[in-house]
Amino acid sequence: MAWLLSANERRIPQILKPKALELRRALSEGEIKRLEMLYVHNGFESKNVEEELKAVAEATKTKLGGLGFADVVVSQREFGLRGIEELYRKEKGVTH
Repeated sequence: MAWLLSANERRIPQILKPKALELRRALSEGEIKRLEMLYVHNGFESKNVEEELKAVAEATKTKLGGLGFADVVVSQREFGLRGIEELYRKEKGVTH
């Protein structure tokens, strides 16, 4: 994420460039107040992934601050089997 925020536009792959530019524009126009780093997968959640996501969020927050967007809130969350099941149960009203 930090790379998308600061890489030279010519170095961003064409498939990512439109979204990277949209992100940059929305930040500069004050449309974004919060960025959520999500990692969604079909395995079990792990402490290692949690720590890596924290590192991504911290690097993103640091980069945003350096670009003048220190007020943007950055959070992270892993959604593996347990988290997805929890969301499903909440949606369906299942308690066990």
